Parts: sequence; structure tokens; C-alpha cells
Amino acid sequence: NIELPNANATPDSTAPGVVDDLSAATGTGGGGRCNLTWTSTGDDAGSPDTGTPRYYDIRYSESDITDQTDFDNATEVTGEPNPSVAGTSEAMTVTGLTANTLYYFAIEVTDEADNTSALSNVDSETSSDAPAGNPVSMSGGVGLGAGCSVH
Repeated sequence: NIELPNANATPDSTAPGVVDDLSAATGTGGGGRCNLTWTSTGDDAGSPDTGTPRYYDIRYSESDITDQTDFDNATEVTGEPNPSVAGTSEAMTVTGLTANTLYYFAIEVTDEADNTSALSNVDSETSSDAPAGNPVSMSGGVGLGAGCSVH
């Protein structure tokens, strides 16, 4: 016997729940990092919000993300985690940012039927500073008086 999909099944037209607790923090372990945390939403918004969405679309910008156009024009993050079941704490570190720069972050969630959630809350944070390098010593160099040194 061949099993056919249920022709009477209602197509999934319900978007995933909206992430409403996105939080950004300055990253550690190198320059140009921000840590993001949020709670996974379900595949289909509602009460209860259950299931597991298909993927996250996380984006960032140096300008505030106030609407869908801003989000669409923001830079896409790569390496987002696979979504977990609704209610799970999620986290990732965004790397490759310009050090010591203010960034705005937002998320959309998409399910297996390509339904996309509304835009999440937007949070902002300053990326981590570049790591301290080895001290440089100069003596009597250009711009330094004789006998002056920088360490």
C-alpha cells in the first residue's frame, strides 16, 4: 500500500510565536562580539505555544531596527542555532563585528510551511573591544620626545 498525504488536511497557515525576550550583551573572548539570548517560540503561535520552528533569521545593524524594512536591510547573521522546542533558552555569539560599536539585533522565526513570525523585540549592545595586544616599546620615535617611551 502507498500512503498518501491526507487531502483533507488543513495547510499550516499559522506563523510561529514572536520572540519577545531577545537580549544582547557585550561578548567576551575577542574583539567584535556580542552575545544574544532568547527563549525559543513554538512552531505555531498560540496558547500554549508548542512545537519546534524550522529556523531563525537573526540580523543586526548599526542603525535601530524599527520595522520590517529595517530588518530586511540589516545584515544577516550566520551560524544561528537550530531551534529548540518552545520554551527552551537559546544563545549564540555573533562574531566579526567592528569592535566597540553599537549594534541593534532582531529575530524572525520560520516554520516548516514557510510561515514567518512577526519581528522580535529589538535589543542593542556595544560589541567587545579588540583584545589587548603585546605592549609596544618605542624610544625617541617620531612624535615622541627623546627618552620617552610607550608601553
